[in-house]
Amino acid sequence: MSVWYVIELLLILAFIIYISFAALVVKQVYIMDEALSTGGVSSYLKTFAWLHFVASIMVFVFVLFYLL
Repeated sequence: MSVWYVIELLLILAFIIYISFAALVVKQVYIMDEALSTGGVSSYLKTFAWLHFVASIMVFVFVLFYLL
């Protein structure tokens, strides 16, 4: 097992953790929206949270295709 193989596995694991963080951000935005009345800002926050989640998945897929 080469050192680069271990680094690739750790990088993939780090991106999986980052995707779970992005999913948690989406969940927290929805919980915050229920708890607080933020008016028209909540739709922008939800959109940004979803864009962040989709972008993290896209980066993960790119890294998978690049590394493997």
